[in-house]
Amino acid sequence: FSITALIVFNVAIIGVQADWGVKHTSEAVPSYFLALDLFFAVAFTVELLLRLCGEGCSFFSCHNPHLQKNLFDMSLVIFALIEEGIKFARSSMPNVSAMRVVRVFRLIRVIRIVRVARVFSDLRVMVSGILTSMKSLMWASILLLMMGYMFGVCVL
Repeated sequence: FSITALIVFNVAIIGVQADWGVKHTSEAVPSYFLALDLFFAVAFTVELLLRLCGEGCSFFSCHNPHLQKNLFDMSLVIFALIEEGIKFARSSMPNVSAMRVVRVFRLIRVIRIVRVARVFSDLRVMVSGILTSMKSLMWASILLLMMGYMFGVCVL
């Protein structure tokens, strides 16, 4: 549960950082954003290392039912560590192309919320219901537009 809260908090902070970046394009990123990014990178690395130590060799085993989740989490942690390395290297010499790479890595970190989605089963059922009813919703919208058009032609 604590890792889930950490993931949700990380995604929220990424959203706040993106909003701040749009509003303050010419200013340097505040140090508390950098500290939070480093905190999340370290926390997720520690979590992955603990899981790796706990599962041992079966962490990468084809018979492990959580293999895809493990590989997904490992790739996200690697991307987070690469992002921190780029930020550290960029602090000595600013480079616009490196900034684009950091934004891509940040987007990849947001994908981590997919892992949390399994916790919200009611939300998943609602989204599935909405997606299933899209065809009916489209026809209802077309019918409503036709009725509005006929009303406009006949009355006005």
